[in-house]
Amino acid sequence: MQLRNKKADPSAVPIEFPILNAARAFAALWVLTAHVTLIGAKPVFILSQGYLAVECFIFISGFLMMLLLCRERSLNLSSALRFYVRRFFRIAPSFYFAIALYVIFRGFYVESLARCSDVFGSVSAIPGLGAEVGWRSVLWNLLLVHGFWPDEATKIFGPAWSLSLEMQFYLVAPIWAWFLRRRPYLAIGAYFAVNAIANVLWSVYYGRGLLASFPFPSFLPNRLFLFCWGGACCLFVVERTPHRRHLFALASVGAAILLPWKSLMICLILVGGVLFAVFSPKSYHRWGGRIAESRVVTWLAEFSYGVYLYHVFCLAIAGWLLIRLGILSRQQPFALPIYFTTVIAVTFLVSATIYFCVEKPARNWGKRLSRRRLDAPPMA
Repeated sequence: MQLRNKKADPSAVPIEFPILNAARAFAALWVLTAHVTLIGAKPVFILSQGYLAVECFIFISGFLMMLLLCRERSLNLSSALRFYVRRFFRIAPSFYFAIALYVIFRGFYVESLARCSDVFGSVSAIPGLGAEVGWRSVLWNLLLVHGFWPDEATKIFGPAWSLSLEMQFYLVAPIWAWFLRRRPYLAIGAYFAVNAIANVLWSVYYGRGLLASFPFPSFLPNRLFLFCWGGACCLFVVERTPHRRHLFALASVGAAILLPWKSLMICLILVGGVLFAVFSPKSYHRWGGRIAESRVVTWLAEFSYGVYLYHVFCLAIAGWLLIRLGILSRQQPFALPIYFTTVIAVTFLVSATIYFCVEKPARNWGKRLSRRRLDAPPMA
């Protein structure tokens, strides 16, 4: 299944890691649950900190981009164009549909969530419910550059910030991957330096940076090393040479220095799961691998992008439906569990519909245009 040296046939590189599919499904549900607990005025320490799930998405994206680019026999203009075509049609169509949904029905979306907050007595703000959305905000989102401005990153809807971050990563991914494979130690140092400087200039987690404060790490330099850690992990599990092992160890040390402890712990759990699945497959299958490879988890992973993009709108739909039916009220003792269950049902119905009507056809079209049958999932 794995390569033993760098000169092995690229077509032998595995393209499926079920443990990562399970992680994507879990992370998407985590983000959804975090927003439900916030609007339900029942925050639960780690569970309500959905940004930690997005850290997993970023790590997975770095891993999968390296995996995808490892299968390219050479890095040239033609292979780079094929890569960008596949990425655009994998990410943009569903994202554009989400923008239209959140903008056209913004009045319903904002009002319904406001009523839900009133029922639960919540004072926690969900990203994307702030100022009015103008044509410039829509344009920046359509161009996927909204993450460059703190006040635009989440203006239309909260999860949009990470799509801009991922698109920034896609733009540099072919060069990033070449550099990490061919000049690994220099790459580790360069990526660490860029991220360390960016953390000082554009603070992500603590206080304000010297230049500005990003409410989320929506600017690539702030999260570059997390992508790098994912890529180094991919090289280690695919090629398994001493040099790759040392590279991964250095990347892990760098991540320990740059990441806050909670982000580090969550990503280390993910890394541990990947290494366990790769280096101890029998034990992995005995202790949960069959669940990770089950049909249910596979479908959840397929729908995870839609769950991530549309779940906030589904919070509004579920709230509107339950309030209209008279089920959601302050007097209802089980209001939050009922609301959470309804949100889950509505979200998966919407996500499945979007997947089959928008995501899957667009992805297949992108494959045909790039004349390739190779693809890897996005961050969510």
